[in-house]
Amino acid sequence: MKQIVRPNREVLNQWLDRVDAADILRRRLRIEISSCGLVDGENRNLLTLGPPKNAFQQAADIAEFVFWIPDGLPVGTSVLLTSSRIGLQPEAKSGIFDAIRTVACRFDSHQHFLITHAGLATDRYIARAAELFELSVLVFRPMPDEVHSDWFRGILNSRERNRVCYYGNANVGDANIDPDRLLVSLATEVRLLAVRSGGRVLEATAQRLTTVETDGPAKTLLLMNDSLTCNKLTKQLIDRGALPWWLYHDSPEESQSTGHWTQRITGIQEFASRNQLGDYLIHWTRRRTGRWPDQTENQFLDDLILGLPASDHSRIAALIRIVATKQLLANSQFTRDSTPVVCFSECTVDELLSRRQFRSHLKRWDFETVGIAVKRAALAARAAQPVVYGDDSIWQQLAAAKRPYFQMAQSETNSGKMDWTVEREWRVIGNLDLSPLPLTDAFVYVETTEEAQILARFSRWPVVVLATSFAN
Repeated sequence: MKQIVRPNREVLNQWLDRVDAADILRRRLRIEISSCGLVDGENRNLLTLGPPKNAFQQAADIAEFVFWIPDGLPVGTSVLLTSSRIGLQPEAKSGIFDAIRTVACRFDSHQHFLITHAGLATDRYIARAAELFELSVLVFRPMPDEVHSDWFRGILNSRERNRVCYYGNANVGDANIDPDRLLVSLATEVRLLAVRSGGRVLEATAQRLTTVETDGPAKTLLLMNDSLTCNKLTKQLIDRGALPWWLYHDSPEESQSTGHWTQRITGIQEFASRNQLGDYLIHWTRRRTGRWPDQTENQFLDDLILGLPASDHSRIAALIRIVATKQLLANSQFTRDSTPVVCFSECTVDELLSRRQFRSHLKRWDFETVGIAVKRAALAARAAQPVVYGDDSIWQQLAAAKRPYFQMAQSETNSGKMDWTVEREWRVIGNLDLSPLPLTDAFVYVETTEEAQILARFSRWPVVVLATSFAN
């Protein structure tokens, strides 16, 4: 076989009869009687037109698809854990990870295997859960439009961690199927973690429930969690045949102890009466999107899947990490020459609140109401320098050593022109070790007494609660 372009049934049958097919797949092959395809004696190099029998549903809309599984099918039948878009704050949807963890702990790899596809909302989490819990998983990938012998040889010579199923539409000219629709149609068992109105998962599930009987070998289970799937949509899916799926949690009594606060909590006015706020530079903290700066991708996924406290990426969690580790980690997100820096501002705490605006193009507030303030003199001793604001001509004139401190004075955004000079920024190159700072050289500020009570358990520096007049 020299080349197959989007193989149809006739071409596939001709290919099966050719002697060099065995050479391509490196084994003596036999025709699988129950479906149009071929498979070797060890159930490897499985090639079928339509889903392989037993392991998947024989969905009508994918009957004309070619499937090739170089390492053969895992044992058992296919299970899909799927969800609508999880978003940039996955920790806010902890129910999804509770469900993944529950399935992983109870999974029987002698009876079932998981399926996933690159680009699905759950893919990265399923792939990591499979590693953590040693689960059988089959990863789906589309075939290229032109399939030729060199492509097959390249796949056979590669080494994959998981088994892979390559698929393609056998009908020339037909559009490729959406991955959500493909896997929802194909899986013997589908477990819906979160479904949103108008999404692809809902559309694919509605089609599955219309064409597949839920009281047969195929099952569609919906996680009962109104924070993930609204009650109206839950009722609609169950009325159509989805089976309700509940997770039950132990509820240990929460400790009534508030712990030992390391420092007295004060209000902003009281603190101002003893210290000039202008003597400080402030570093405000935001919620963290994605992994922490010092965290690997797998550590980030493990926190979510295992439900660890570190999965909390709120702004308070970010501040706790700072005061607990006594370190500010640098990043290069806002430096023009990609030098990692830690940023501070000359603005006083009360100024922040009066100037605070929501920046729609950044999808966040420009100033936050939690952070840490450090004495200007202490930071200057650690090579902190004020930012040089300007335009391209100023940038070109700067020496290399000064460029990490440069910031465009203004920039165009979707919501208009942004004036960066109002931040009166200072920068420190590299990570900043806070552990040498004495108690009198820094304070932590938060918005509420409840937040202060949490922070005081971790902070060696005073914790300040913003006054009501400022917080409003």
